[in-house]
Amino acid sequence: MTDMALEALFKLIDEEGPLPAKLSPELLEGIKPGGSYKGFTALHLALFLGNLEAAARLHGAGASLEARNEKGQTPLLFLAERKEPSAEEGIAWLLQRGANANATMGSGANALHFAAQNAGFFPEHYVRIGRLLLDAGTRTEARTKAGRTPLHVAIPSHGVEFMRLLVERGADVNAQTETGVSPLHFVPVNYMRWRELDAERQGEEDLGLDADGIARRCIETLLELGARKDLKTSEGLTAYEFARQADMPEEIVQLLR
Repeated sequence: MTDMALEALFKLIDEEGPLPAKLSPELLEGIKPGGSYKGFTALHLALFLGNLEAAARLHGAGASLEARNEKGQTPLLFLAERKEPSAEEGIAWLLQRGANANATMGSGANALHFAAQNAGFFPEHYVRIGRLLLDAGTRTEARTKAGRTPLHVAIPSHGVEFMRLLVERGADVNAQTETGVSPLHFVPVNYMRWRELDAERQGEEDLGLDADGIARRCIETLLELGARKDLKTSEGLTAYEFARQADMPEEIVQLLR
């Protein structure tokens, strides 16, 4: 059911950004608990805007904490990938009210997967979100259909502090996918993409992207956390052999020997 007030609010957001200047209490008051627009429920939107007062009103009127948007995300899953500071407050609010900390997408991804995928770009923010989720019992060993744990997913964004948090809270640093890929294997798997991004961003300031430095930090962190170098994929390849295939610098390859 399309909610006209919700539609009007989305149009404002499209025009002015996530915190539209014309946002009014009256507009928020007009949103119905069961309303939706573009696949988003009123509760998703109130939490996206960081308006916990509106979220509480909607929840009190019957809005479900487990409603899904068109991507299949509950409000918790939706907020877990947001980089806005208000996401932390929204996640805490949801968990305090009993939102399912282990809700998953059709892909198998849970809220820790969503937080992990951007953890290296906004480390302090996502570590705080990670702690909230872990304290609520979100599973560190949940797997996507590809067999990836949140620790695997933290590698592409090179979120080393998030990796530390996961392992400290029980994640298996040597978890392997169905094809035998461990988090350590996943570093050389992602190395070529980091190099491509590095080349694309040459000359741009303050991007902090250094493929070799990223790979070294990830490998050293995983080894410090207990990653095994001898694990093999289903094709019989170690992370060292993956690194050779990825044409990583010799000094980094030797870390995996």
